[in-house]
Amino acid sequence: MFQQHQDTYPTLARIARDYLAIQGSGTPSERTFSSAGLTDTKRRNRLKPEMFDALQILKAAYRNGHISADQQAAEHITDLRKTLEDYYFGDEEAADDSETEDEGTSPQMME
Repeated sequence: MFQQHQDTYPTLARIARDYLAIQGSGTPSERTFSSAGLTDTKRRNRLKPEMFDALQILKAAYRNGHISADQQAAEHITDLRKTLEDYYFGDEEAADDSETEDEGTSPQMME
């Protein structure tokens, strides 16, 4: 349309080319809407807005490298190992201590 009138209105034609060439949406905003579409599914249609926002923020943090799933997994594995060691080996030490105490006290000594 402006090509027909660019000789009559050259300044307006240049302005129109400059502003009409600007892309309406960028990749980051499209990615956000795409991600939101993946979060808001038929199975998750009962999510409260606060939870939906939290999920979107969490996904963006993972995507941008602010949160590392590998690091969190390593921390969970370390915690789990410690818990298991305390459970299995901690009880053995406590059992060894109680056996030693039991050996020192006999029914005859208690009388």
